[in-house]
Amino acid sequence: MLTLRAEQLRALDVHRQDQFLTGLEGHLQRHFPAFVAMQPRESLRSSLREAVEEAVSVGLETRGDVSVYVNLCAVLGWDFASEPESAWLGALLRDTSIPSASHRLQLGVQELQRRLALELQQREARQRFESATDAERR
Repeated sequence: MLTLRAEQLRALDVHRQDQFLTGLEGHLQRHFPAFVAMQPRESLRSSLREAVEEAVSVGLETRGDVSVYVNLCAVLGWDFASEPESAWLGALLRDTSIPSASHRLQLGVQELQRRLALELQQREARQRFESATDAERR
């Protein structure tokens, strides 16, 4: 029978965490290259570590949910939960009246997608308005 000492278990856990962070770095480099390019690698690793800790602190437990949380960081910034324009999302993720953290995350992503789509529509409408106004002035 194989018996592992506590130090060995901690070392294995640290190794798994490091592998997960490396995977998250690769994911960000593939899907959010401009975001990754804005910071040095060590800063990225440190920010990722903090984001994972924050994800866990709001109750997210699966690698998939933590990865989605990191995606939110890439879109909204590392401190999105405390930024005025996205504080609503941080509040939703901490809202324990919705018992499942995974469900809170899903609701937050859906609401963010809705808001981003609306923002895009408004930007396009402004561009059409400006083009029409410019054309009428000529």
